[in-house]
Amino acid sequence: MTVLGDILEEAGYNQELMVGSDCAFGGREMYFTGHGDYEIFDYYTAIEEGKIPEDYYVFWGYEDEKLFEYAKEEVLELASQGEPFNFTLLTVDTHFEDGYVCELCGDEYEDQYANVIACSSSQISEFVSWLQEQDFYEDTTVVINGDHPTMDSDFCEDVSDDYTRRTYTAILNSSAETVRDEARDYTTLDLFPTTLAALGCTIEGDRLGLGTNLYSDTDTLLEEYGMDYMNEELEKKSDFLEELGDVNMYDKDLIAKTNLLDVETYSTTEESGDVLHVSLTGVENLGTAEELTVTIRKPLTWLSKHLKFLRGKTATAVMTQNADGSYTADLDLSGLDDTGIGVLKITCVGDDGETHLIYKKSRCYTDILGQYEDDFDQYLTALTELDATKDLTIFTAVGGYTDRTNLKDSTVSLLDGLGIIDAEEGKARRAYYCVASGGETLAMDQAKNEVSATGTLPNGTVYEILSQTKNKKYNDASIILDGVEYSLNNLGYNFVVYDNETQTVISEAAFRMNQSKGYADTWPDVTFAYGSSASGDATVSADVTTTSGDATATSDTLHICVSGMERIESPNNTGDVYFYIWDADTLDSPEMIMLTKTEIGEDIYTYDGSVNLEGYDLDTLYIAGYAKKNGGSVIWHDRMKVE
Repeated sequence: MTVLGDILEEAGYNQELMVGSDCAFGGREMYFTGHGDYEIFDYYTAIEEGKIPEDYYVFWGYEDEKLFEYAKEEVLELASQGEPFNFTLLTVDTHFEDGYVCELCGDEYEDQYANVIACSSSQISEFVSWLQEQDFYEDTTVVINGDHPTMDSDFCEDVSDDYTRRTYTAILNSSAETVRDEARDYTTLDLFPTTLAALGCTIEGDRLGLGTNLYSDTDTLLEEYGMDYMNEELEKKSDFLEELGDVNMYDKDLIAKTNLLDVETYSTTEESGDVLHVSLTGVENLGTAEELTVTIRKPLTWLSKHLKFLRGKTATAVMTQNADGSYTADLDLSGLDDTGIGVLKITCVGDDGETHLIYKKSRCYTDILGQYEDDFDQYLTALTELDATKDLTIFTAVGGYTDRTNLKDSTVSLLDGLGIIDAEEGKARRAYYCVASGGETLAMDQAKNEVSATGTLPNGTVYEILSQTKNKKYNDASIILDGVEYSLNNLGYNFVVYDNETQTVISEAAFRMNQSKGYADTWPDVTFAYGSSASGDATVSADVTTTSGDATATSDTLHICVSGMERIESPNNTGDVYFYIWDADTLDSPEMIMLTKTEIGEDIYTYDGSVNLEGYDLDTLYIAGYAKKNGGSVIWHDRMKVE
């Protein structure tokens, strides 16, 4: 179905809708974002931009006095972009019984509603006058239209029943001229083509949908058939409209598309274990929704030496409704092994009595920096940004040994910027720990075999930190805060990030030397190509193949080539190289691709394979490389997103 916003979007218009209430009400946000990709400025936008306090609420949001003030700012911004724009503004002060009396309203009339109408008219007049003074007005059309006659129960009780109440309509600075020099009988249906004609559009046949261009000489349906016949026809059942109206408000894809729900998560580490806090707002937009339940499932975990898929482990909690209508729940993650990532689902019992999945997030990071767990530099960059805005203490302990001589310059620079410095540059295979805050080094030591320290933070938190080289038979890296172990105890750099203000651990991470992309020249080269064999630089190009006859088929084949295995292990001592591939829907059952080994030089090999991507969601597609020695031990693994 094509509407005004669709046509203007296709014509290159920037579009914005401004309302002083929650735009999700009545499906407005769904309509305007789905038909014209409108930018939305509503009650919550005003709060987010600091224009009104978080607890400010009058009538059903904020009043028209503020609406017109903000509208001027938004219109000037749209006009400054040098592109055509459509700005749609919805006033509300006159909408309900007796209206809303703002600071601008006078008292010249005995009836409050009359004063509110007069005040609203005055504000609209002032806004239009302001528009007419702007440089862009010469090429701008203003359409003013009421959505329905007043709903006030007694304001029109003295109006004769013979009088036909109408909505107000005015079009200023139109690009079209009327053909008929007489009053027209029309309905709201006719404003669709009439508005486009006012903007300078040519309308073949002078009709769009059930509407007629009022600038033309063509009769409207009302003029041609009369009101009684129109009502009779419009009240008839339409199979087409019934199909369009059969909307399942609990469909999670529809909910996600229309932003009906707002879900926020954050994690803390309590004495009993890791806890994921989940909050949910917007449930009222679903009608009746009760018995909300939130579940997180941990389908996979990266261990220190290899990838394992752990199925069936979940944490579930019934959500509690708060006084403001929001829902919250705390999920105990202690039984889910790794707390870096999971699949989050929220279900509710709808007014039909059925249980509906209303929200799903396939990659829910229970660690505030969890989304950077695969890339050392990205993790350090995000941590640097976080350290600039929060009061943090960063604990680092190396398991096995540290070797900065293999780190990229960018990685060393990021570590130094965080205060994680190295007192003996160039020294390899050293035990190492560091405690830093705000870019300053609080404590640091390194030695050949083992280093450890105990200290107290300004808030009284006691820490114990330990780093041991690879030849020790007990823990490689330990970071203990107030008696609780937080380190992942993996080989390489182990991080624990402590928020001094909330007194909670907000991130736990580890980066191995032969796993993290923060290390240079110590891992194999992996190249991908779509639709052709992989060689040289990675390419991203889709290939389309045809079959015999008229039938066609797309072949989304991903080719994988691995080289450089000799950097981490002798090729003759390498057994199998293979990959797991999965997307959001196949986390529990990843596909395995065994690569074929080919000798391309003396003791130099490549490993090649391919997989058909048909049926995979490319936006959530991940692949994990995996190599074993002949003896079965893992010598390399890495995970990457397929772009």
